[in-house]
Order: sequence, then C-alpha cells, then structure tokens
Amino acid sequence: MCRRIVWIKLQSRFELVYRQIVKPTIDETALSPFVGKLELSHIALGGHSLGGMATLLGIEADARIKAGIILDGVVPEPPAKPLTTAVLLLAAGREQWSDGELQLWSHLRGPRFAVNFRAAEHLTPTDLVWLAKGAIKTGTIGSEKTIAAIRDYIAAFLDANLRGQPQDSLLNGPSGEFPDVELITPLQPLSHK
Repeated sequence: MCRRIVWIKLQSRFELVYRQIVKPTIDETALSPFVGKLELSHIALGGHSLGGMATLLGIEADARIKAGIILDGVVPEPPAKPLTTAVLLLAAGREQWSDGELQLWSHLRGPRFAVNFRAAEHLTPTDLVWLAKGAIKTGTIGSEKTIAAIRDYIAAFLDANLRGQPQDSLLNGPSGEFPDVELITPLQPLSHK
C-alpha cells in the first residue's frame, strides 16, 4: 500500500512538473525559457531512483520522448500498456532483478538494454562518486572506470536510439574494458538469477 501512495504522489508531482516545464518546452510555447534552444525531435528522459519512476511516467505520457534512461530506478509496477520507446535500465549491484523490473522488461517493445554494474551500490550513478571519493562502492574496476563506463553505455544507447548511429559494440555483448558490467541485450530475457 505504501508503494502505491508513493507512486500516486510521484505521479502527481511529475504531472505538475510535466505541465509547467516539460510540455511547454516540447510544445514550444512562450511559457518555457527553453523555447527555440533545444533540439526537440530527439528527446530523452532519464532519472535516478524515484527519478527512474518519473522517467517511466514521462515516456508513457508523451510519445515525443524517444528514449528513457532509468538509473537504478524504482519500478513498482509495469506501464499500463506496452512501450515502444527505447529504454536503458542501468542497475547498480543487482544480484537479482525485482519483479517490477521483470514486468517492465516484458512490457518493452522498442529497443531495450539492461546494464548491471556488479558490486556497485545505489548511489554509484550519482555525483556522490565524485563528492565522497572512496565512500561509494563501484565494483572492482574503481570509481574512475565506473564513471567512464556509465558515460559510455549511456552515450552508446543515445547515439543508437536518438541520433540513428550504428549500434556501438559496447551494446552487443560483454566488454573486456568493463569486466564488472553485465549487459542484457534486447533479445535476452531479464530474469531472476
């Protein structure tokens, strides 16, 4: 029940922010300071933790959002309908995928990738890796290489799904450069281990 209340509150907050900032920007109305300053035919939305849940709400709410990046996000329930939007699930230290993540994976009909940073913790894809050097577990490849891997996986995903570039080899299978990173490609099932 508590998760449902959080979901409803987040959905209400997202809808307020969406109506006041995101939608006016996308619609290019005079209400947004970003009008005329953004490339609106290639929109991606991303968020960490509860922001991952907001990302799901965003890609459900507006078909103009072409890609979603969920950074170790909270996924309490699957989307109401299957999504054709490209989605990158970036997880930190998953030993087992949650039921919500498994259901989401089965509802994704567009390009989808899951990237798991083994032995990392929830705060790994945040600024705390820099601000609290050494305090955040990033796996055996260390913080600098983990940050580079996060950047590279997100860039490869966006290049392929927003810019129409050929898919980077990083999204094709295991990487020798980032041995702590497990990649699940679109054709592979996301499953409990």
